[in-house]
Amino acid sequence: MPWMESSVTEETSALCGPRPGWGGRDNVCRDFGVSRTTGCKIFDRYKEHGQAARGDRSRRPCWLRGVTHVSGLDS
Repeated sequence: MPWMESSVTEETSALCGPRPGWGGRDNVCRDFGVSRTTGCKIFDRYKEHGQAARGDRSRRPCWLRGVTHVSGLDS
């Protein structure tokens, strides 16, 4: 039996899409096999950013310790 392939975008849109009669977030997270903490993060990100939040996010840190920006240097 072949594996079903799915992308992060497809899974996120299925998780955050409309589901009449499924109950609250807890039931949805349980059905998709994610923790409540992760589910709430995904729901909140989707509510804040809309369709742009469906894809992968960069894992790069927002800031790096000890890095000086070029704009801050006196030449």
